[in-house]
Amino acid sequence: MKVRSILLCCCLSLIVCISYAQRPVEFVENQGQWGSWFKYRAATPGGDVLLENDGFRYVLADQDNNYKVDYYHHGQTKIIPVLKFHVYKVTFEGAGKPDITTEKPWKVYYNYFLGNDATKWKSGIHPCRDVNYNSLYNGVDMHVTSDKGNITYEFFVHPNADASEIKAKYEGQDELKIKDHNLVISTSVGQVTEMKPYAFQYINDNKVEVPCEYKIRDNVVSYYFPSGYDHSQQLIIDPIVLLCTLTGSTADNWGYSATFDEAGNFYNGGLVNTLSFGGSYPVSPGAFQTTFGGGYGGTGSSVDSCYASDIAIIKYNPTLTERIYATYLGGSGNEHVHSMIVDPAGDLIIAGRSISTNLSNY
Repeated sequence: MKVRSILLCCCLSLIVCISYAQRPVEFVENQGQWGSWFKYRAATPGGDVLLENDGFRYVLADQDNNYKVDYYHHGQTKIIPVLKFHVYKVTFEGAGKPDITTEKPWKVYYNYFLGNDATKWKSGIHPCRDVNYNSLYNGVDMHVTSDKGNITYEFFVHPNADASEIKAKYEGQDELKIKDHNLVISTSVGQVTEMKPYAFQYINDNKVEVPCEYKIRDNVVSYYFPSGYDHSQQLIIDPIVLLCTLTGSTADNWGYSATFDEAGNFYNGGLVNTLSFGGSYPVSPGAFQTTFGGGYGGTGSSVDSCYASDIAIIKYNPTLTERIYATYLGGSGNEHVHSMIVDPAGDLIIAGRSISTNLSNY
């Protein structure tokens, strides 16, 4: 199936029939479309999580960002809003160079045609549901997945390996503490909670829970086992990261057009402003502020001139339970979709407006 348009597009889910917070998190491989310093990106209801070789980086948005954008979008102010974010990083100290693999790929794929440098354009990237850090430590693997929209990671401590080698250093947060057996990370835009770790072993084919607690020293978190554990058997440690105290969306999603094809597949089109990866993502830990990227705003009377945006197109199956594809491409300026139609050949035709000066390059 081909997509023909006078403008190409950028993608985010605009209409979702399944609660986003209940869907498994997608891990999208970074093949160079976002630089080269992290491996996978996961967008959760509470913020973006970036998977790096030696740990995670969390990108969190202030809940007031949406109100500021909405206020500006509807022309109630001509002052471009300043949006607030917070970034903190978790580094696994003393870890080796893990072999990072993935499992459970999604059928949906993404195309990234960002900017004028064709060497950074990437297409056909299928996200996955699970990421494995094999041999993160000697005899210790880490499995990263999700549960009801929340990131969860499991440590598999193989027989005769040492769970005390697992040490996670936190940088960039305002406060790190243990409260009610949970790990609480305070930031300038809200709190993140890592639930009390659940650890267990299989002894004689029976699942046996192993008491496990967090321990903090100099912003380094490790695991403490008050009753010990059987080192001759595999130990599994399973904390869950809850970002639900944060808002999640860092920008607006606006739907403007929809259509369907002869097979009943549903197409949704609109405009979107993606701030976290608008080309100005900060790599240093700590709180920061930023303005719109990936386009430009002004004081014009139309949305095309006053609101930084790209077109967003997404295709669902007939039951609206699965995305078939989502693709985006933005020029140097702003784009706006007007209408869409699928022709008898199955090609999606998109009509819209643009104030970009470089769409001819695409």
